[in-house]
Amino acid sequence: MKPIIELFNENPINFYISSHDKDIVVNASEMALIFNKKTEVFLKLKETENFVQILLNQLNSQEETPDYNIDHIFHIKEDVTYMHRKLAIKFASWLSVEFEIWFFETVDNILFGNYKKHWNAHDIQKTSQARMIELKRKLLINPTEKDVHDYFRAEKEFTNAKMAKLRAIKDQYSFEFDAE
Repeated sequence: MKPIIELFNENPINFYISSHDKDIVVNASEMALIFNKKTEVFLKLKETENFVQILLNQLNSQEETPDYNIDHIFHIKEDVTYMHRKLAIKFASWLSVEFEIWFFETVDNILFGNYKKHWNAHDIQKTSQARMIELKRKLLINPTEKDVHDYFRAEKEFTNAKMAKLRAIKDQYSFEFDAE
């Protein structure tokens, strides 16, 4: 699994796509280090233990064949703690409010960033296409040099947006396949 490395105040945090459920797993030890806190302290809190148990129950109730266990929520490997995205969000809020907001935005961008790029490009493409239709009518009735230039500009925007949509789709697929 190759990491997606994001920086919080110049500190790297490694995010991974879990091969188990295609969800995000985070290096929580890197998160804790920034704030001089320990993951073990957080994991031993009664509130955290309750959260983990409820999360396990919820995840298993959503599956036809329940197979989530504690290792899918968090695990420790070579003194590094990794957490499922949902537990990591709770952990981020325990660390710092500023970090919690950054973490939410980062996870959203990892999960939905390519979709946002796709829809933004789609909006540009639709606007450019409507402009091209309008300009084509003008060019057929009373062509001006400005309208010709505007038409080609709209056509270029349309083509660039189409390519941006294809890149976003390709990036999303490569993101999903990299997880495996």
